[in-house]
Amino acid sequence: MTVTLRWQDDTLYKKDPDAMASRVVSVGKHEHFSDGFLWVLFFPNDRIKVYASQWMPGFPGFPEGLQTPDSPCPEHFTPLSDDPRCSQPGKRIKL
Repeated sequence: MTVTLRWQDDTLYKKDPDAMASRVVSVGKHEHFSDGFLWVLFFPNDRIKVYASQWMPGFPGFPEGLQTPDSPCPEHFTPLSDDPRCSQPGKRIKL
C-alpha cells in the first residue's frame, strides 16, 4: 500500500508560495487492526516514513520504537535523550 503526500516547508514557500512537494511513499508493514492512525514522519535528509498503527509514538507497540518528537536522542530518534546510548544526553530536537 502507498500514499501520495503533498507538503510545503519554509524553504519551498520562500521560493514559491504556491509550490508543493510531492512523493509517493510505501506504508510500513503492519498487522490488521480496526481503529488507529496513519502516521507520516519527516526525517532529516529528505527521508519520509509512513506507518499505520494503533499506537502513538512513544508507546511500546509503535513501529521501530520511535519516540514522540520532543523526547528522542537527536541523532537516532529511537532511544530517549536521557538514554545512556545517546551521545548528546539532555539535548532536545528543536521543533
